[in-house]
Amino acid sequence: MSRKRRRKRTHAPSAASARLETSAESSMTESKPETEKPVNQTTARRRWGGFLQPRASGASPYPPLGVSLARGFQAAGASPTILALAFLATFGGWAAFTALGADPSPPGMIILMGLPPIHAFLDVSLVRVVAADTAWATGLVFVLGAVRAIVFAMLALLVVGAVRDGSPDLRAALRALPKTALTVFLILSIELAAVLTIPFFLQTLVGPQIAFLATAVLGLHFLVLAPVIAAAEGGRTAEALKRSFRATRLRGPRHFLLVLAYFSFVFWAANVIGGAGRAPATPSVLTWAFALLATFVHVAVLGALSFRWLAVRDLVPITESKGSAQS
Repeated sequence: MSRKRRRKRTHAPSAASARLETSAESSMTESKPETEKPVNQTTARRRWGGFLQPRASGASPYPPLGVSLARGFQAAGASPTILALAFLATFGGWAAFTALGADPSPPGMIILMGLPPIHAFLDVSLVRVVAADTAWATGLVFVLGAVRAIVFAMLALLVVGAVRDGSPDLRAALRALPKTALTVFLILSIELAAVLTIPFFLQTLVGPQIAFLATAVLGLHFLVLAPVIAAAEGGRTAEALKRSFRATRLRGPRHFLLVLAYFSFVFWAANVIGGAGRAPATPSVLTWAFALLATFVHVAVLGALSFRWLAVRDLVPITESKGSAQS
């Protein structure tokens, strides 16, 4: 056998192995996009926001319903300052609407101090009764929103202080009131716009009653934490709304259960007191008792929401803007 044939035989296996290696490398490179595809899909989904993301499995970070309500009732009932402000605001709201010629009905007395956006339905109906002129109605809505923002911001500051520190700090609440009231006023304006527009579009599809229920429950679910965040954290209105929306996306149904329980109580109390027949101009003792009880429940649920927000605030950090991230 010649030397050339021996060289061909010795080099033949190496050529075959080279072909195998190149084919293996090509198959690996072809299979890489398939393995990277789910990763790219995940990053694309995250890029479009977390609303379409499925909720993570596991225990809910929110405290249980009973514990939250117990802390809320404790914070509201143990503070004479909070109770006095809430009850005086109830009496002041009734007196203001009565002076304008729109006496609140017994169900209206129940939701007079309701958490936003529950009270917005009452405000809209009473403004329509009082003001026939558009300019007068706009000015009345603005004044009513400003008064509500001041009262609700003060209540939120006192309740958050009572839940966080054990007792409310009146001086600290007064110092933080101007900035918090402005933020709450903008939040209430957004919720009022939602109350005016969303039922108008939904009632053609599902009817006026279901449109009202859907707007009230969804508004409570997504936006009820925004005033609490404004009182507890300060900051801008947009940041409070973003963190409120993101907090509702935390895993578990506990937040929705609290919202549903609160709305069920308000709906039940308004129907019970509204079934007593036509109310006189001056509310009866029973009507005032139900109204003050409902006011206490409103403030207690505000305390429960404050307790829950303080428990999950670290899970909903402040989002950095593009300018601060680039710097």
